[in-house]
Amino acid sequence: MSFPIYDWGLERSRLYNFANKMAIDTEVVVSSENGFFDSSQRLHERHTVTIYHHNTSLDPERYAGDQYLREAGVFLNHAIRRYHSFPRMTVFVHADTALHNPVWTRWMDCLRWNATVTSLSPMLMMKHAMSNALVSALRAGFIMHEKRTPKACCFLMAISREAMASIPYEAYVEALQLLQNSTITAYDLENSAHYLFPHFINRNWLRPCTRFRC
Repeated sequence: MSFPIYDWGLERSRLYNFANKMAIDTEVVVSSENGFFDSSQRLHERHTVTIYHHNTSLDPERYAGDQYLREAGVFLNHAIRRYHSFPRMTVFVHADTALHNPVWTRWMDCLRWNATVTSLSPMLMMKHAMSNALVSALRAGFIMHEKRTPKACCFLMAISREAMASIPYEAYVEALQLLQNSTITAYDLENSAHYLFPHFINRNWLRPCTRFRC
C-alpha cells in the first residue's frame, strides 16, 4: 500500500503566505496616555499601528479625549473615524499590553482567518452587565444570555470588519457623547465589550481553538 507524500515545505510556505496576507490588512490600535508605545520593529513592519493619546499637547489627529475616557474613548473615536474604511481586522490594545499578555503579538499572528471577536487576554474577571444607557446607545437590544459568560480582562480585543460595522455609525457617536458627558464610564464599555457583538460570539467564544489556529 502506498501513501501520498506530504510536502511540509509547501505547507510551511502556504501558512507563511497566509499569515502575511492577514497581517497586511490588520490594524493595531493603541490607547496610550502620552503617545508612547514600546513595541517591536517587526510589529510596525507587519501591521498598521495607530497610536491614540490623551494629551492635548500632542498630535491633535490622534487625540482621544481626556484621560478618564481611557480605552473606551479610543475604541469609540477610532470606530467613528474609520467607520467606512475598517481593515479586515482591528486589534485594540493599550500601551502596557505586555504586562497582561507578554506574547499577545503571537496570539494575534495565530488568529483564524474567520475570527470575528477575539480576546487577546489570558485573564478572566468577574461577570459584568452592560449599563442601560450603553445598551440603548449601542442599539444592544438583544437577549442578554452572555451574562453567563465571563469576560476577558481589559480591552485587549481583535474585532473583524463585519463585527465593527454591525454597530451603526450613529450608535458609536451617541455612545461617545454619553462617555464624554459622564453618563456612562469607560469601565461600563470596557467591562462589557463582549456584549456589543451578539451575532458574532457565543458562550464558547473564549475557547482558543474557535478563534486561533491551534
